[in-house]
Amino acid sequence: MMLRTVTLSFLALLSAALPSHAEDPAAYPTHKIKMLLPYAAGGGGDVVGRLLADKMGKTLGQSIYIENHTGAAGTLGTQMVAASRNDGYTITVGGMTTHVLAPAIYPKLPYDSIRDFTTIGRVGVSSIILVATKDFAANDIKGLIAMAKKGGPIQYGSWGVGSTGQFCAEILMQQTGIKMDHVPFNGIAKLAGDLLGGHISLATLDVATATRW
Repeated sequence: MMLRTVTLSFLALLSAALPSHAEDPAAYPTHKIKMLLPYAAGGGGDVVGRLLADKMGKTLGQSIYIENHTGAAGTLGTQMVAASRNDGYTITVGGMTTHVLAPAIYPKLPYDSIRDFTTIGRVGVSSIILVATKDFAANDIKGLIAMAKKGGPIQYGSWGVGSTGQFCAEILMQQTGIKMDHVPFNGIAKLAGDLLGGHISLATLDVATATRW
């Protein structure tokens, strides 16, 4: 099933981060590094992480292996990195959801997105896109607004409660005055698969995922 892009939305910042105070910086790294990704395999964050790990490994002369730990819009995997040894051998790729939105949404978040991490550098930005199946009634954002204002229920999916995808949809609703019902999925790969399968007709996806399916 083909996907149709309805609108480009907001930007999500990705940055690589690691626990503070790596041991013996002059000798680092002396053995392989773990990149723990809080994203589902096949999603945009996962793809970025794997490309980054490959380039970093070649530059540093050490292998970087990937572990995916998903859940709670990426905060579970990010918490695991925050709780790891502060030796620089467990790194992650953080983003808008894990390091900006989560601290604002969850008052008891088990990590501090500033104090518990040291930013290595900015990797890039990724647009969040609202996409629909080819049989969706609206052809563009104007049509979506008109459809919503008629009072019919509109459901959209995102890759989790508190995710950047949900955040972008909420801002769209605030700016246009429309109402849509949020359907959270456990990861962006599951969301994209159900969108392709016709189980949901409208979803927010990162641009890397949306253009791969």
